[in-house]
Amino acid sequence: MQPFPLEYEIHNRFEDAQEVLEDYSNTVRFERGHLNPDEHQDLLDDKAATYTLTNIIPQIREFSTGPWAKHKETLRRRLNNYCRGTAYIITGIVPSENHIRQYNMDRVAIPSYLWSAYCCV
Repeated sequence: MQPFPLEYEIHNRFEDAQEVLEDYSNTVRFERGHLNPDEHQDLLDDKAATYTLTNIIPQIREFSTGPWAKHKETLRRRLNNYCRGTAYIITGIVPSENHIRQYNMDRVAIPSYLWSAYCCV
């Protein structure tokens, strides 16, 4: 991953279409949670790639460290114990009507549901 060079005009409007770190700066209730967790990755570069904002969703800490953490661990154990080939995992959200707001604008959709599906070849 490389930062946008400052001379590119798109960099100045990037935050209009994409969440940025500042969107989470004043949130008390939400933290940055992973959709695709690093513990589901095998290679170091793949693990590092999970720490990008495109893989981040707002999560309430108690959910992130409770039910979602349990789900991720269960999935990791199943893959380690039963998957002998390549595993494919798809994780997503169902957005709610609620958003993290910055400067009187809806910035980041807060999910109402998180889900995962997987298969082993």
